[in-house]
Amino acid sequence: VSPLAQLRKTASFQSLHFLQKKNRYSSYVVGEVAETSLGRSEAKPSGHRSITSLRVEDTRLPNHPRVTQTFADASFILELSKPAHGPFGFLISRSCGRLFIHQMADQYAEKLYAGLLELGDEILEINRERVEDLSFNEVNTLMLQDSTVSLWIRRHNGTRQQHEE
Repeated sequence: VSPLAQLRKTASFQSLHFLQKKNRYSSYVVGEVAETSLGRSEAKPSGHRSITSLRVEDTRLPNHPRVTQTFADASFILELSKPAHGPFGFLISRSCGRLFIHQMADQYAEKLYAGLLELGDEILEINRERVEDLSFNEVNTLMLQDSTVSLWIRRHNGTRQQHEE
């Protein structure tokens, strides 16, 4: 074995051994987040060494879209939170009285809806209201009336079936 190979092995082993002994706890804990009486969070100074965890309530109000129900014909209910500023990030179009996802607004929207919304997907309902033959103004009103929006989506390759609820 060459002396150079021995030197490399020794250096690698020593660096791994050093990492095991180092206290890495302080690298992960930045500060504690405390909840105020209004349900808001405030950061405490980083000198505190306590750990906080997520509550169930923290995961129930997602900022990201989530599938809440699926159906046998590949359709599903998608729940979206209304953005604080700006649109939802996708454009819709109408064909034969039906609404379709026409385009994503930008790369952020493409990433946000990846695997959930695809170009050509049909919107069957908004907040449990059928959208066939509704005007764009009526659709816009449905999309903006609540803080969360429930969309019943059928994949562009799904079959057309009626669902009993």
